[in-house]
Amino acid sequence: MLWSDPIIEQFELIDRFMEDETEYYGPYNTLLNRLFPCEEHFQIKPFTDLGLWSIRREADTQMRERFLSLIDRNLVIPRLYGVSAMGTCLAIYEYSKETNQLTPHAIASDSQCMTDIAPADRWTHELLEPAGEAKVKELVALIKAMCTDIV
Repeated sequence: MLWSDPIIEQFELIDRFMEDETEYYGPYNTLLNRLFPCEEHFQIKPFTDLGLWSIRREADTQMRERFLSLIDRNLVIPRLYGVSAMGTCLAIYEYSKETNQLTPHAIASDSQCMTDIAPADRWTHELLEPAGEAKVKELVALIKAMCTDIV
């Protein structure tokens, strides 16, 4: 099942008339508020991605810094998820409290050679394709289940 028509339309308009990556903020806010409605006591606070294809390294670094700032707190859920978007291509990040590990694992830079520390294949989930939609909905269900368990 694909996203509802208004969601698809918002993303398709951006694809046709996009002037810069910030134009994706509106469709993503619409989608996130639909998936996590305030009536269910959720609050959406998307972090702005850096958004340009050429700066995957900075986007990956930003995600890792956000996770570090959150896991320093007293985390009451077993897993913490994050999504980095490059257009409609998504990279899924997951922190496990039990193992204290964040995936995808960091790739160390090497001062002796060029190292791509944030390869493009991390952004493999295409939001507007059925598999990408299914992945996002799976994450939403996992997050909502964890929230129910702590209430």
